[in-house]
Amino acid sequence: MWFKTVSAPMSNAKQPPPHPPSSNRLHVALVLLFATCLAMPFPGGATLVPRMSLEQMAAAADTVIHGTVVGSWSAWDSTHEFIWTHYEIRLTESMLGDTLDKAVISEPGGVVGNDSMDIVGAPRYRIAEEVVLFTTRTPIGYLRTSGWGQGRFEVVADPRTGSTTVRSHLAGIELVEPAGAANALSQRPGTSPKALDGLPLDQFKNRLRTLIANRQRPRGER
Repeated sequence: MWFKTVSAPMSNAKQPPPHPPSSNRLHVALVLLFATCLAMPFPGGATLVPRMSLEQMAAAADTVIHGTVVGSWSAWDSTHEFIWTHYEIRLTESMLGDTLDKAVISEPGGVVGNDSMDIVGAPRYRIAEEVVLFTTRTPIGYLRTSGWGQGRFEVVADPRTGSTTVRSHLAGIELVEPAGAANALSQRPGTSPKALDGLPLDQFKNRLRTLIANRQRPRGER
């Protein structure tokens, strides 16, 4: 089951606000997929999520940041309907978005007092974890990881060589093609997050800078 609370029966549990869509077509797919997830279990308890490529995430993101998780806390939203866990990120670099010293990323689920909400597939970050993140803003103003964790890349250091690479995080989600996406993907293939595992951090960030620059450049100049 997609999520559960200890303070209310599953039959009365409410659906958390959906992740902001990157297109109308993706929005329709998300609505249908969320309804399906709530209606029946899936192998391993995974949440079905529309597949996003690196290029799609770069085009749709509100921020792209590199930093380290330094704190976390859980709280109810302003309407007291859903619990969110908030993660404070000390920024090494803001590649897209405001240039700040820190950012707060919020994911649905968490524990507040005797109440808990478990959202399968929602990213959970560790203190001291170094990450590169794509984020999008929710209707209530929170920044969330793009694509239910597809926009999360952990920075991994090799203790022997000191070199750093990136690694994707897709735990708890099962990727599916958005409705009607087959022809679009064949015409404009993108890079899957998993294909980037092991890429050196500097190469990964240079690739992101190029994608961001192309997004911000007028179409005729690309």
